[in-house]
Amino acid sequence: MPANVYESRREVWVTPFTGAGIKYGFLTNVSTAVGTACGHTAVDRANPPVGLVFGANAPKPGRASKRRADGIDSTFYDISKVSTLRSGGYSLTAPTIRRGRATVASKAVYVDLNGVKYAWRMPLVTYNKIADDRAVLGIEDADQNDRDLVWGARFPKPPKAAKTIITGSSVDVISTFVDPASIDNLPAGWSTAGREKVLG
Repeated sequence: MPANVYESRREVWVTPFTGAGIKYGFLTNVSTAVGTACGHTAVDRANPPVGLVFGANAPKPGRASKRRADGIDSTFYDISKVSTLRSGGYSLTAPTIRRGRATVASKAVYVDLNGVKYAWRMPLVTYNKIADDRAVLGIEDADQNDRDLVWGARFPKPPKAAKTIITGSSVDVISTFVDPASIDNLPAGWSTAGREKVLG
């Protein structure tokens, strides 16, 4: 059966790549048969799995596509279903990941968010200004060896903290994501600037 464009979309997740601790969540209205073939697992909002993310730019699972008489079925697939899908006539794209790296202008960093390495690029000037506080804020350096970094996720999202730094006549207000475990025990001069966002 084809996807029903008028049907309410379901929240499901798949494992995007081999060894991933991430459960990539998304909305779908493909048929139940296609969802089963592609390894979709329904999201239990009352008890979401560790590592569940929604709206992430990376990592992303590959897509499985198969032509039928009246159109094409296309959706994300679970990495464990590769062999089954290929033998079933599906065309597959490869999953993608994004590793951490530094540039002359920024550093890749992350905080641990309920089993998710929530990553972003921090401007180098900010990175250097908060050098004494990064560890207490739970901000870790990311590098090329990190395969499980999650970039740009809509949910979950870590809390934020801010600090005002006055140097002579210059006033800088610095805001950054922080580890949820640090938000109630911030270093001197820091204050809460936004709470953690979770599925709910």
